[in-house]
Amino acid sequence: MSTLSVSTGIVPLGEFKANAAKLLRQLRDSGSPLVITQDGRPAAVLLTPEAYDALAAAAPIRASMDSFSTPPAPPAEDVVGWLDTWATENEIPLPPAFPA
Repeated sequence: MSTLSVSTGIVPLGEFKANAAKLLRQLRDSGSPLVITQDGRPAAVLLTPEAYDALAAAAPIRASMDSFSTPPAPPAEDVVGWLDTWATENEIPLPPAFPA
């Protein structure tokens, strides 16, 4: 999907109604999304079918990535204890939540 062109990609609803066929051709040719405004505020975004399909295909991937959780951080006192001994001959092991 192309990026939004601020100069041509934001169209008031009245202009869209008056020039729908022309604007849809431009959308198809450029591939850039088209923002339709109403009362000066964004009201809708038009995409090509291909851009919509790409977004829809990516949604399950995003949802599964969001389901991953970060392991909890070790208690601060464990980290401070490790740092106090770091690079000494009495270095204690890394706290368990940290990778080796």
